[in-house]
Amino acid sequence: MSEELPPGWAAVRLGDIITPRRDKVSPSSMGDAPFLGLEHVEAHTGRILGTGTVGAMKSAVARFQAGDTLYGRLRPYLNKVVTPRFEGGASAEFIVFPGGNGIIDADFLRMRLLSAEFVAFTATLDAGDRPRVDWDGISRFEFALPPLAEQRRIGARIGALFARTRQARADLLRIAPLAARYRERLRLKAFDGDLVSNADDKAGKPLDLPDYKPPARFENLPDIPSVWRWAEIGMVSAVAGGLTKNQQRTQQPIEIPYLRVANVYADELRLNAIETIRVSAAERERVTLEPGDLLVVEGNGSVEQIGRVAVWDGSIPGCGHQNHLIRVRPRTGLPSRYLLHWLMSPYGRDVLETIASSSSGLHTLSLSKVGAIPVPVPPPGIAATIAHSLDDSITASKRTEREATRALALLDHLEQAILAKAFRGELVPQDPNDEPAAVTLARARATGPTAPNGRRRRAA
Repeated sequence: MSEELPPGWAAVRLGDIITPRRDKVSPSSMGDAPFLGLEHVEAHTGRILGTGTVGAMKSAVARFQAGDTLYGRLRPYLNKVVTPRFEGGASAEFIVFPGGNGIIDADFLRMRLLSAEFVAFTATLDAGDRPRVDWDGISRFEFALPPLAEQRRIGARIGALFARTRQARADLLRIAPLAARYRERLRLKAFDGDLVSNADDKAGKPLDLPDYKPPARFENLPDIPSVWRWAEIGMVSAVAGGLTKNQQRTQQPIEIPYLRVANVYADELRLNAIETIRVSAAERERVTLEPGDLLVVEGNGSVEQIGRVAVWDGSIPGCGHQNHLIRVRPRTGLPSRYLLHWLMSPYGRDVLETIASSSSGLHTLSLSKVGAIPVPVPPPGIAATIAHSLDDSITASKRTEREATRALALLDHLEQAILAKAFRGELVPQDPNDEPAAVTLARARATGPTAPNGRRRRAA
């Protein structure tokens, strides 16, 4: 290390100051002792999410003691580092460092292994089909070692600061599910008739629609206000299919851009990858999208993704769509956004999942199924007000989610900045009364402390 070290610090390699435990034992020898696998440790934080039982394991485990530090060497688990306060057995994918060796403090070691500097170093070492690092590689990691007393002060200070960032992270992680529940609740209120006034003089007359009563199988539909009507989507929209891509299309005279299932998500268009397809003039006229068209995903391996819907924004002129996207084009003055919110509401989702099910166990939609979806139809002015109100409130909630996501990323940077400051000697003050790290190391080498595997250290 070329930079000047703080007073009392020493430049070392990891292998100079600690030796991993080597003892692997049969699971039967430890019985009901707790077991820690990689799946039991939260990345980046070292939080233990649970334990197994050693006796249930089939292969040898690494024995660890309370206060040892376990380092997960298998990617993508390079940031799984934990210092358990109990004894047990660990996956062989952990390197186990003994605690309390009189040279490096366990909390300081754990923080060093979590630092961006160490993670970057290990990224140059991993190899194999399931990339992992080994002790020979990471033992060469060079860093500045503070006096033992200062290590403990650093560990305590980092622990106090990270307790605050952990609480902030926990609070921020609650925002996304809360926002999702808020949007769900808004849509429930909208289609219960509770979001806007139904006595608005500007609402307009109810649409002139055929008499229609939803089938009894749609048992979870809301009770709508008296000025609203029930209709099928096919009564208020034109429902159409798209194009099938095949080899014969190479003979068609016209090439147009077209949307696939991969471009349509829940109230979101992803247009970074647009393909083209060759069509006839009649086909182009039939499938060309207009701004305000709804695009409904016909099928998906997951029932939760059936009926994903977005509104076409017209950003690609002359764009068509494939056959796995069903186009719904409102034609009675009912806003596209109103229909989208209905299909994304808990009521609409329940209808979609009901009609998409089949005796074969597959979940798909069709033109006839989409056309038969029941939809509550308020007077046009009320429908427009509902759509605008939902858009405004949902946009605000999504903005809050994005801000929370950015704040989470900033917390990660903040924690790494805290660690970097600590390892430069700037987080806690140096104490001239601390025994210098070089003196501690020299004494350890002179006395030759017993290594964890039973061998004595060789004097330098």
